[in-house]
Amino acid sequence: MVKVFVIDDHYILLDGFNQLFDPETDDICVVGASTSVEEAIRLIPSLKVDVIILDLFIKMTDPVLNINSINKSLPGIPVLVLSGEVSLEWQLKMFRGGAKAYVSKEDNKDVLKGYILLVADGQSVIPDEILLQIKGKQKTFQKTSLDIQERELILSLVNGFTIKEIAERGNKSISLMEKTLRKARLKYNAQTTNELISILFHRKEIF
Repeated sequence: MVKVFVIDDHYILLDGFNQLFDPETDDICVVGASTSVEEAIRLIPSLKVDVIILDLFIKMTDPVLNINSINKSLPGIPVLVLSGEVSLEWQLKMFRGGAKAYVSKEDNKDVLKGYILLVADGQSVIPDEILLQIKGKQKTFQKTSLDIQERELILSLVNGFTIKEIAERGNKSISLMEKTLRKARLKYNAQTTNELISILFHRKEIF
């Protein structure tokens, strides 16, 4: 179960988060919320939080100072930034500040859920153009790559097996296979499995 803490200065959105995820089916539970970073920093240590969701713009505060304060006070707890502002400028500022993912408020529940699970699993979801900026436009940055489970799953799909067949062959649950595939799509910002396979083919990562 992934425990999430939400920081947002809109009470309606805070209430919405409590109803958005079902712990039984989504494996995500909102264990706390706050309208201020200062209060969140006081509350989070006792809640065993796995992921912090931070609204980019909180009234009367500086977004960069907010994420810096969280990372300094709560090191080791990943921060996912949520905002209606999706410009590369703000994404860059947040990733430089230590954010592990940046999600648009226009994205649906499944996208947000996927990012939360990915970040909770220790992954960072950083677009290539942002990585280039962070690394000073150097070409030697660490690229996104598949882990062993993701690679084996995708190769099986390419070879014509269904998710159900792959799960049965590996004595694993279908939900675990779907979660693994979703994580792989998120890594490459692919909307569909076919798009993911196409990206991997052109990058020569699995063929």
